Amino acid sequence: MIITCADSHAGLLERYLEQEYVFNTFLLADLRLYGASAPFQDTWADVENGVCRAVYMRFYQNLMVYGEAVDGAFVRSLLKRFPISVIMGKQELVERLSGDAGDGYILRCKRLCMLEGEDALQPDAGRARRAEPADAGRIHQFLQSLPEFTSLYASGEMIADRIRNNDGIHLMLERDGEIVSHGNSTAGAGRTVMLGGVGTAPAFRGRGYASEIVSALSRAVLAEGKKPCVFCGRGPEENLFDRLGFRTVGGWATLEAVERTGIDE
Repeated sequence: MIITCADSHAGLLERYLEQEYVFNTFLLADLRLYGASAPFQDTWADVENGVCRAVYMRFYQNLMVYGEAVDGAFVRSLLKRFPISVIMGKQELVERLSGDAGDGYILRCKRLCMLEGEDALQPDAGRARRAEPADAGRIHQFLQSLPEFTSLYASGEMIADRIRNNDGIHLMLERDGEIVSHGNSTAGAGRTVMLGGVGTAPAFRGRGYASEIVSALSRAVLAEGKKPCVFCGRGPEENLFDRLGFRTVGGWATLEAVERTGIDE
């Protein structure tokens, strides 16, 4: 039976999600930070005889799913209720949901990678600075200019709230007053922290900006005794995360809304 979760269900949800904590960093972090319900967040679970079998969480315009019993019909009902830009989760699960999402969503598969130590990280050149609340609008505009982030960072309000509430760190590198590179960490779970939004404006690529930002974020996470994790869309031979020491732990996938990405495929 699928139930709408309240804060009283937190223990049940956390015990279930901790079974694969690396894959569930987002779910665990948002659950611990905001509880099961907030104005921008809702959580549902499939529970039978006190045992959790699946979890669904809406965070702004993102829908995160996990579990062997994830129900495609229920996902379809959520897509009708909320303007979901991205459905995300373990690759095999999201691939199974691609038919339920319909033609309005495009499947993208990535690698989930984790960093164990800082030996391969780039030295800090001091070019990046931590974003302040006043930077949120500019960061949103910058990320919307990069096609790979138009769905994942569709909500400018989400970025502003995270900076204001210190939910992780947003780092940015500027030239002549314009953001040319960015990356951020999330609030993180007990053992892992996701990094995301790592991108550089096309005209400024190849200068080590993204590597510097990822290295600085990773050092901050490792200093807390946690492991940085990222989603990598390209192969090891051409990916900066692999060069910085990240290693693949599994597959991850997203279903991204076509009308919100402007993708034509």
